[in-house]
Amino acid sequence: MRITKSSGFKSYRGRALGLLLLAVGALQGAPRVDVTISYAEFSPDGDGFQDHVWINVRSSESPLYANDWVLTIRDSEGNIVRQINADRRKIRPARGVGNLFLPGKYEIQPAILPERIYWNGYGKDGKPVRDGAYRLSLQGEFKSGGYVNQDFRVRIDTKKPRVTLAATTPVLVRAITPDGSIQQPRGEITIIQRSPAGAGYNFTGQILSADGDLIEERKWKDRLPTSISWNGREPGGSAVDPGNYGYRLTVRDGAGNVVRVEEHGIYVTAGAPDIVLRGNRYYSPSGPNLSLETVAISGGLSVSGYEFQILDSGGDVVYRQGGGSRLPPGFTWKGNSDMSEGYYRARVIMERGGRRQISPEFVFYLDQSGTQPSLSLSSSTFTPDHDFINDTVTLETSYSGPVPVQDWTLSLVIVSDAHPDLKEVFMAFEGKTLLPSSILWDGTGYEGRDLESYETIIPVLSIRNEAGRIRTIEGSPLRTGVVLRPIKDGGVELVARFPNKNYFDENGVINSRGAEVVDAILGRINRHQRYFLRVECHSAIPGREEENLERTEEMAYTIFQKFQGTYWPLDRMTYMGAGETEALYESNGLFESYRNDRMEFRLEDDNFVVKE
Repeated sequence: MRITKSSGFKSYRGRALGLLLLAVGALQGAPRVDVTISYAEFSPDGDGFQDHVWINVRSSESPLYANDWVLTIRDSEGNIVRQINADRRKIRPARGVGNLFLPGKYEIQPAILPERIYWNGYGKDGKPVRDGAYRLSLQGEFKSGGYVNQDFRVRIDTKKPRVTLAATTPVLVRAITPDGSIQQPRGEITIIQRSPAGAGYNFTGQILSADGDLIEERKWKDRLPTSISWNGREPGGSAVDPGNYGYRLTVRDGAGNVVRVEEHGIYVTAGAPDIVLRGNRYYSPSGPNLSLETVAISGGLSVSGYEFQILDSGGDVVYRQGGGSRLPPGFTWKGNSDMSEGYYRARVIMERGGRRQISPEFVFYLDQSGTQPSLSLSSSTFTPDHDFINDTVTLETSYSGPVPVQDWTLSLVIVSDAHPDLKEVFMAFEGKTLLPSSILWDGTGYEGRDLESYETIIPVLSIRNEAGRIRTIEGSPLRTGVVLRPIKDGGVELVARFPNKNYFDENGVINSRGAEVVDAILGRINRHQRYFLRVECHSAIPGREEENLERTEEMAYTIFQKFQGTYWPLDRMTYMGAGETEALYESNGLFESYRNDRMEFRLEDDNFVVKE
């Protein structure tokens, strides 16, 4: 195995060692390991569809212990944009089925190569990387012998496909016989459809009734036919009733970019119509006017007179607009906010050549209540501290209602009962036309910010539907546990920060809530005896510097007192009140002050030697 210093891995030199490593890979005790990648393309744009790529590690050993490992991500020019390192914290092995002995207090567990390693498409600067080709290299040595050295090529593509529909033959006529009966449909409706194509593309076309029921579905892979034709029949061969129908096309490319477009102005008619109406099937009185286009099928737009009508579901006319000599190129209508929600129909009654004609009815849905979102969590707590254990949470999303989604936003908002006005949008996902069924979150915020310990996050899902109505729902609170993360990526030293949520009284003395934090820390670090513990208290910037320093010194001392009589040796810890000298944020906004006013528990590597 050839590994360079730039990979973050220790350098191996010498042909003899290389031959030895090759031999180790074939040792009888070496684990059988299969490494694969989830996708060859992905789109980390925050829309919930293929926002992550991950390495799958299947092994005959579980857990798979390693001397060390690293996942290195390089761009097309070979520059390292990110490294995901092994969790190198010095932690005592846990008792388990394969480890029944009681591990010594100062023994150290080897690093574990997890079954799944995620990359969210962010660089080491905490920002999304640009579109293009990347190489993911996984390198590592197993504790029981053998190694892994495998590369994967992935492409990031966040550009949405440009998709268009055009109904060139929007009407299918079922002729009427002299006795008034309707004949079987003859001919076809034709819709031109345009989209990029290529390997990994998936296309789904759906013929829908006016109320959204599925009549027929067609699927294609890699390439989309330039047009779709429909003969006015169900898949079993039965002719559909005369009426207004729709076509929905959903396109998903290999990177997970998803687009949905719809055409609502297609008709199966009883007899040949002179005109039809075309527009958006979804409407709300709180939004723009309903706008319908007049499409001449035969005879042009000249008439002796006309009346444009809106009818409710019971057939009563709720709106009339009359005119003469020529039909306008379109009609608009503004409904009232007190109108009943449901399906309405628009039509034109015309006088032409001494005959009274009625256009086919365009069906639309008048929406007053909006599309109802739904939101749930895979877990109520998680600890995104880069130890590959409970580092992610999945947010399950869905919606109900007859009107589809136009766009949506899922905001993750940090709140604190100690700071009632705090509502910090820490991260948000958003997309258009389609809502994903699940969204994976690794705790990363804007600009690469990390979550801290015992924080409360409220997920808020807002959906604007195609009628323009907005509905919002708050999910159950999501809370972090003790987030004990490396101070430096891939480093040994650790820190757990607790933003102050009334853990002390007005004099800086720790209270019962603060004592619960100390108990949680003691429970979390009970396998970390190799470390020296440093307790620090920090204040927000507002206030007098001397007072801030004195208060944090008192806070740190009362925390230290809580460690007396516990398993942690007092000669292996210290405490300090830092005042405002080491602020995480220089500004003094509400969120910045909330984060600056904090407790810190630092585990420092002092090369502790066990005394015999």
